[in-house]
Amino acid sequence: MKKNLLWLLCGLVLLLSGSKYPDDQLAKNQIPNQARLENVLGAVDAYRKETKGLLPIKTKPQDTPIYEKYLIDFSSLKEKGLRSNTGQCI
Repeated sequence: MKKNLLWLLCGLVLLLSGSKYPDDQLAKNQIPNQARLENVLGAVDAYRKETKGLLPIKTKPQDTPIYEKYLIDFSSLKEKGLRSNTGQCI
């Protein structure tokens, strides 16, 4: 009898813990990757037009792998008002 009560209690705890999942992590509240990418690309293009061809990048040392070498500098996009801090970044 006590074993059944223990299993029932464990099942109840697991069932109720699912409702504690944060709302911002739900799939319906996530921005699709394509929309994020288009948002960042638009901000980079606008930055490039404003700065006459410069890109908002952080450079790394010469021996850094090419895919890690040129990172987008989101702080410079934010300073120019092209990207908000509330949006999710890639």
